[in-house]
Amino acid sequence: MKLLFEQKNLKWFDKYNIYDEAGNVVFMVKSGRPLANNLTINDAQGNELATIVREFSFLPSFAFYRGDELLGIMSKKFSFFTPRYEIDYNGWKAEGDFLCWDYQITDGAGRCVAEMHKESVDLLRESYSLDVKNEEDAMDALMVALAIDLEGDSR
Repeated sequence: MKLLFEQKNLKWFDKYNIYDEAGNVVFMVKSGRPLANNLTINDAQGNELATIVREFSFLPSFAFYRGDELLGIMSKKFSFFTPRYEIDYNGWKAEGDFLCWDYQITDGAGRCVAEMHKESVDLLRESYSLDVKNEEDAMDALMVALAIDLEGDSR
């Protein structure tokens, strides 16, 4: 399953859609306030599915929620040259390239779960693709991708 999204670089009350390859809206993403450190993921009808909340610590970390239930935490790990993250509730890891344009999300056995690519960047917007190997992993992979992007915005 391939998910595509484009967002503005100037983010005040940011809201954008996540599309499938056919151009259908699959998810909607909203931040609740200017320069927010949290995102809400809704389905195409506007029903809330998940929330990502940035936790303040020395290295960035993000809490993933479904409703009021805390699923777990994604933490950035100290590393040189390539960004690395660990997700504590499903054993996944994410690692980016030197330019922070491409990321691979792997499971505990090192198998690729999803790949995230920054497709284009200009002054006003950034475009991304997220290629998820199994459709049932789409929401978790999307939360990881959005948290990585949120962390990159704060740099």
